[in-house]
Amino acid sequence: MNLMKKIRSVLAALVPLALVAPAMADIGGNVSARYIVNDIDKISRDQPAGDDAVNKTKMETFGFFSNTDYPGWFGGFYAAHEVNYRQGLENVGLNQFRNNIVESENKDQEIYFGKTYFADFGELSAELMLGNESSRDGLKYRPKISGRYEFANGFSLNGYGMILIQNYDGPSQSVAADREYLETEVQPGIGYKINEDMGAFANFRMRNRTQQRALYGALKESEQTFELGLWKNFGELQTSVRVRSGTFEMWDTLSTQTNVRNNTIRNDKIYRLVGSISMPLTNKLRALVDVGYLWEQYDVIRAGAVTELKAPILALGLRYEL
Repeated sequence: MNLMKKIRSVLAALVPLALVAPAMADIGGNVSARYIVNDIDKISRDQPAGDDAVNKTKMETFGFFSNTDYPGWFGGFYAAHEVNYRQGLENVGLNQFRNNIVESENKDQEIYFGKTYFADFGELSAELMLGNESSRDGLKYRPKISGRYEFANGFSLNGYGMILIQNYDGPSQSVAADREYLETEVQPGIGYKINEDMGAFANFRMRNRTQQRALYGALKESEQTFELGLWKNFGELQTSVRVRSGTFEMWDTLSTQTNVRNNTIRNDKIYRLVGSISMPLTNKLRALVDVGYLWEQYDVIRAGAVTELKAPILALGLRYEL
């Protein structure tokens, strides 16, 4: 455990160092900061059904760095502080998960590095992320592969695949003790450039999660979302609009030794409508604005309740180009 604490301390120190790295070397890229009300991409399992899921706020900073002296190599960081955060299932009457409730806030710190290989038809990238999340109090790491293939007629194929692994300790002598969290995510997509200032895209994302527990078997989740979007540039002003719909299902297994489905816990529907604007303030600084609306229908089967969450989405930020 002391080693884990030391690693997390190193991660916490590297994030602010990444902010000043451009001043120490000839590095390109960007650094951004955003304030978010009701996260656009918030994972449903972190949102309890009902009004207490509304008005979750997040302050995040993130950056991407590259250097022409090392073609294709890149690195970056992500740091976030979530307020009014609640991750757990106590609200649906599943008392065996009470020790998995995290109230008030969550702090997330990540650093990553990788390599991009360029070709005439597109590119292929591989990266590795190392991080820590305070709500689970455990080290996490994520290998990721992404790529893009461009056709001559304006169409392109793109996508990524990644695996997130996180080991963390729950309260001793509890069903949540000695847990392992595993998440796999794949997102294939297609794009079409209508002209140099306008294009359309479609993405299909699949997430699957498994949380091992000391008792009651494993907790399983599956999420599929489909997104359609359109982007348009008006000179230096960049705009986009996208609509997303999907499903989210949660169930548990009979024991830790089997994947046989035992009980379906939730069966939800997810909808998003978001518009984005990136506006130049100076030749290096841009303002970022996301405005939208979310609607999620929660069918909490084991509790015998169906509720809805409807809320506006707002994200305000700045991006500095190096």
